[in-house]
Amino acid sequence: MTTDAIAICPFCSMGCTWRLVRDAGTRYRAEAPVAALDYTARGGPNRGSLCGKGNMALELLTHPNRLETPLLRLAGESRAAGWDEALGHVVRRLGEIRARHGGRSVGLLLGSGASSEEAAAAARLARAIGTPHLDLCAPADHALTRGLELAGARPARVENVEQIDAMRAVLVVGDLFTLAPCAAKPVLDARYRDRRHTVAVLAPTRTRTAWFGRPFLRCDVNGEAAALAAMLALALERAQEPAPAWAAEARAALARWPLPDLARRSGVALERAAALAAALAGEGEAGVLLASEFGARARLDLVAALAAMLAEATGARFLAMLEGPNSAGVRAVLRAEGFPGADGHTMPELLEAVVRGDVKALLVFGSDPVAVSPGSLAARAMASAALTVVTAALPGPAVETAEVVLPAAVIGEKAGTVLPALGPSVAMAPVMPPPGWARPDLQVLAALAAALAPDGGAAGVRGGEEPLAARELFAELDLFLRAEGREEVAVEPGELQLLAEASATNAAEGLHTAQLSWARYAHPEARLTVSPALASALGVRAGDRVRVRSNWGQAELAVRLDAGLPEGVVTAPHRDPAVRGLLSWRREPMMRSLDLRPDRVHVEPLGEVGGA
Repeated sequence: MTTDAIAICPFCSMGCTWRLVRDAGTRYRAEAPVAALDYTARGGPNRGSLCGKGNMALELLTHPNRLETPLLRLAGESRAAGWDEALGHVVRRLGEIRARHGGRSVGLLLGSGASSEEAAAAARLARAIGTPHLDLCAPADHALTRGLELAGARPARVENVEQIDAMRAVLVVGDLFTLAPCAAKPVLDARYRDRRHTVAVLAPTRTRTAWFGRPFLRCDVNGEAAALAAMLALALERAQEPAPAWAAEARAALARWPLPDLARRSGVALERAAALAAALAGEGEAGVLLASEFGARARLDLVAALAAMLAEATGARFLAMLEGPNSAGVRAVLRAEGFPGADGHTMPELLEAVVRGDVKALLVFGSDPVAVSPGSLAARAMASAALTVVTAALPGPAVETAEVVLPAAVIGEKAGTVLPALGPSVAMAPVMPPPGWARPDLQVLAALAAALAPDGGAAGVRGGEEPLAARELFAELDLFLRAEGREEVAVEPGELQLLAEASATNAAEGLHTAQLSWARYAHPEARLTVSPALASALGVRAGDRVRVRSNWGQAELAVRLDAGLPEGVVTAPHRDPAVRGLLSWRREPMMRSLDLRPDRVHVEPLGEVGGA
């Protein structure tokens, strides 16, 4: 028999649904008789199927390494504790820190798997503490959502897969096929149904999605923003009234960049950009689909803003495929609650403030800043804080160093709502209980808020940031394009561009899927993908190991060959901690998010020969 409770896949923002087949004779956990997943649940965008990542959901729920007991790390020693002792320790330490440094010395971060109710509870806890520092801890999704929030564009949203079925022209920015196969399937189905169908893919390398592009708009590394700016300028030339409120300012700003210059900056021929802009604005349904990807392109915030503006200018529908299951819902709730606000730190600003010593306590719910961030700054923040509290389902680098670790329930084990990429918010019910003493973060947040402010707490901050004026947004784009031009000239001999590559076995923030069997079997180790020409120049073959050095770190990786890579470009999967350590921590002052751009690296052989 199957359970009636519907669960949401925890591994992307598609919102695919499933339920469990129960069998009293089969027990994955002592308290939970379960035989298998049933992904033919009514409704949901997956139409009776799940991708490979989705099929791992049951393994996450029944994983043997699930954290089941609170842990306290005191004087360098870690030991198990009861919930009352652990929460009492957190409340006592927060009280000491607030008394000495004030409420603003505390910061909170939420993972993308938090329910919308947990985001609201986190806002109540932040007000009880008296801090404005509360934000989403999912760097790529954070950058994308901030770009959309600050741009002020209002394109029609893709609400269901049936609308994708009806599209005659689609622009995909990024590797949608790898990130969300269930969203890519209707795009590909439509392409093969109608030879006149346009499925344009904008990317610097021939990704899994780009193989199906007709046309494939291969841009230069970090050329997506310039390509979208050119398409937007072309679309605005023919846009019918009433034009969007931001259109006049956009026209004036883009007029400072002649279209041939934008084409040169992007690497996409002007005639191809013009044809695509015309196709999006033509008769029939059209869509602009943007995939959130860590380290695949510069200024994801600007790319998101321009993609949304292009959709609105052409009348196309817009879909932002985030990596996390409820990144959109968490950001929506936090903005409604006034966090982080103009006087509060965004996620990257908060971690920088911890390293500086301005923020003394860091509370992380359902995420791991070290595992999901580039470079080493997040690890320094965890080491610098006077108090670190982490709720987690599986072990990770933050769990290894936190003063207090609280075992957490995951999606499928807790009630609440999520806001998927397609359609309205979806209500979840637990399909099985969490293991051991693990609890939903909602219970932890509510208990801490009640203990710290029994009377409900102070009013705290209200009212989030205002959207940027179009003039400010395009001034930021202008600075970016000019800076990219200078960097092109400054490339040193021997430097290569490292693109963080999407992986079909990496999902959400990579916290959980990296520890599941599919990822271990499909990718037992991270590999650096290089062209055969570069391999020949380096004197290495497939399987040989090389050292990759950036300004931020170094890693030793095995070589994989791909004849389709552009000259001077190498790729490696961002799910690997060593690869993330190669990427730089760049925070954008105006947009206040991380710029998760590809980085420059040097590659040298180690002289160790592996297999072919």
